[in-house]
Amino acid sequence: MSTEAPQLYHAYLIRCWLIPAATAGETPAWRFELRAVPADPEKHRFSDLEQVKEYMSAKLATHALNSDRLGDQEENQQGDEP
Repeated sequence: MSTEAPQLYHAYLIRCWLIPAATAGETPAWRFELRAVPADPEKHRFSDLEQVKEYMSAKLATHALNSDRLGDQEENQQGDEP
């Protein structure tokens, strides 16, 4: 039986840096790196802000789904107790 409460808080660190234009005709480009805090060893790199938004939308939906599942499991376990 798990007494672990659903995690409702998540923190992420996002780093942004500007890549200068290589030639006069090019425009500078932003790059992004995202990590979960604390200590996510996996870096997620993106070449535009839209990709960051898509990734975070999917990640948060997964967190919400997992949170719902943990809550359902806890309710079922409590119902089994005398």
